[in-house]
Amino acid sequence: SGNNLLLETALYSLMRAVNFVFIVGLKFILMIVLTSHLLSLEKFQKDLPYQSKYDKSWVFPKWIRLLLPMTLLAWLISNGLSLYLLQTNPNALMIAHRGDVNHGVENSITAMQAAHKAGADYSEMDVVMTKDHQFVVSHDNSLKRLTGVDKNVSDLTLAQVTKLKTRQNGYSDHIASLDEFMKAAQACHQKIAIELKPYGHEPSNYVDLFIKKLKELKAVQGNKIMSMKLPVIEEIERKLPQADTGYLVSLQFGPFSAHKVDFYAIEEFSYNEVVALSAYQQKKDLYVWTINDDTLLTRFLQSPVNGIITDKLIEFQDEKKGMKNHNSYLDRVIRLLNIEFAKD
Repeated sequence: SGNNLLLETALYSLMRAVNFVFIVGLKFILMIVLTSHLLSLEKFQKDLPYQSKYDKSWVFPKWIRLLLPMTLLAWLISNGLSLYLLQTNPNALMIAHRGDVNHGVENSITAMQAAHKAGADYSEMDVVMTKDHQFVVSHDNSLKRLTGVDKNVSDLTLAQVTKLKTRQNGYSDHIASLDEFMKAAQACHQKIAIELKPYGHEPSNYVDLFIKKLKELKAVQGNKIMSMKLPVIEEIERKLPQADTGYLVSLQFGPFSAHKVDFYAIEEFSYNEVVALSAYQQKKDLYVWTINDDTLLTRFLQSPVNGIITDKLIEFQDEKKGMKNHNSYLDRVIRLLNIEFAKD
């Protein structure tokens, strides 16, 4: 049944040991080949030091002979604890990155509706301000990538931007205003993670204008608001404390400083146990983005993160379901080895 902890610990330890020996052995072989090549060169054969057969060779001290088996025993116990304590994360939220981009243009209403159909807990989208201080749903200020028009959102009015056609991965759509997008989301009862993307052209009352618009749309409750601009998101938290606000961190070293937000979202390569513990100690949720690799999905669905931002909605659902239905010690061994081998 794959549920014998001692047997699966032995298997896990054996596979890790074989992997370790293979990697170390390969490095030694490369060193030997390179050294042999260098020694074959004439310029390296002069005045080379060598050891006489009469020189005393180094031997293992007696204390090392005792340390090695103790280290091996501690390693086996550690592997056993890893299997025993490893838990799946059934409450991790699935957050669709810019909607379901496999069934529509990113940030479009169609992609958001597809994300809802796929079972996303939240559909993430981006908001940029136009020349006439209105809000549209777009990741970039530049319109070139999706529309082919070499202009910026900030240089056009709301009416001009929303008339433009977008194309991506064989799909065609239009850029929606924040009003149109949120009303469509409310109509299908899809929660939204709104990322504010100020690009430097915004007026001094940018935050006030956004809060006013959010209140007009009755979209404060149930949705999330986040931004990479810490002053912006902290101002929203201060002026609209009932909102669920988050700070997006692209690169994080060590624990989080105490920021006045409700959650953090970080890129996957910045995640580690110190970061997770720091968010937990501050009683803040922690999300990771953008997780599109199967191995990384496995890793984070076994971590304490509160949500995963991803483009792979079907894979997320399948992996989560698979973990729930197959969680024997052998299943845990396979998942841990997949993660470890992928790193190597």
